[in-house]
Amino acid sequence: MVPAALFATLDAIAQSTPAFETSPWPFIALFGAGFGIGVLGHLYGSRVLVAFGIAIVFCATLILPIALSISN
Repeated sequence: MVPAALFATLDAIAQSTPAFETSPWPFIALFGAGFGIGVLGHLYGSRVLVAFGIAIVFCATLILPIALSISN
């Protein structure tokens, strides 16, 4: 009973939200760059590079898509 109600609610929310019309490729590229920078930071033992890579991944996956969704 609960899963059916949950799926019905999620379906209603998905149909009432407008489509996200931005191409995902810039976000994927930014995610890959952040991941690569983080890996390099781990290889060289640089905490600054690791933190910078994590920040880029965070921006690519959460901050920028939400900001673009709100601005449209």
